[in-house]
Amino acid sequence: MKASGYSLCAVLHEELGWEEFESTVFPPHPVYLDLENRFYGPELRREGLHKLLSPTVLMRAFSSRSAGGNFKGDGLLMGSVFAITPTEVIFEHREKTFGDEANRTELMEAISKHKLH
Repeated sequence: MKASGYSLCAVLHEELGWEEFESTVFPPHPVYLDLENRFYGPELRREGLHKLLSPTVLMRAFSSRSAGGNFKGDGLLMGSVFAITPTEVIFEHREKTFGDEANRTELMEAISKHKLH
């Protein structure tokens, strides 16, 4: 990713857990705080608490438990992954269910097609 001119960053929607995420989960990449929810769009995408108990979500949680987390804060807000050039969004993935991961192969293909340097 870095060879193509891209860097990794995170955008969080709340202060709770921000310092812990920045220091233990995401170093050495920058973490930005979006308290006005400008990055998250005009409508926040949330799932209901009942979805947390679905077999698919429970399997994803069990298989990714090494990713960490403290189970504090707003865990119902759906996340996204974007690859952004100075002029356009070249890759976008918005979670449809909890733990719905972006296709890494498609992400890397989009980045390799749009090298920044």
